[in-house]
Amino acid sequence: MAKTSEDAKYHFKIWNGPNEVFDEDSPLHYVENYNDPRDFGELAGDYALAAQSVFDQYSKNQLTNYIAPLLHLIRQCLELDLKWLCSQVAHTEHQKHFEPEHTHNLKALWDESMPWIMQNIPLIARDVRLDATFRLVQAFHSIDPNGDLFRFGLSKVEAFSARKSADRVGFKKSLFPDFENAHYFCQHWALVVAWGYRGGGNEEEWQCSTPGGWNPLSFPRI
Repeated sequence: MAKTSEDAKYHFKIWNGPNEVFDEDSPLHYVENYNDPRDFGELAGDYALAAQSVFDQYSKNQLTNYIAPLLHLIRQCLELDLKWLCSQVAHTEHQKHFEPEHTHNLKALWDESMPWIMQNIPLIARDVRLDATFRLVQAFHSIDPNGDLFRFGLSKVEAFSARKSADRVGFKKSLFPDFENAHYFCQHWALVVAWGYRGGGNEEEWQCSTPGGWNPLSFPRI
């Protein structure tokens, strides 16, 4: 059973408005507006924008204070991207039992989505971003398998007989370009799955209109 948290001091429905106990001075509140909830893909885009902003600040002054928040945003975005891929694959006949929101394991999310896509949409193998995306997912999974290292500074996972600490993590200049490519790679192929494109031998079958003019064949090729 789902937990409920709707204290009227901080929550109200848009059609009813706040009641007499609502705290007008609270810096935070929750409004049920009855719109469709944001999906993993949309939220991943939000995290990508936030990561870009933090990366820009880090690039200006190289303050190490930015590193853990930046890596947390990047890892969270990758996790959401992979969860979106999984959710789109789950809408097919494959692995409907898998619930991506119940894990932070990047390898599990990759393994639940990518093999099915590679088999059913082999054109993905021609995307030049595939190998770099896999390397980035592997690196983040190896260094922060639980998704707690950059959130809390210390992970429950150990290395060299001590709990992993976020201040031990470094990165190359290529990290952010690799992350951008990985983000857009996941976004593109999640949409390909969502729109029902299959196969890959005959690209003419993919040349059909989509809302907004999105082109499933528009990706960097090997």
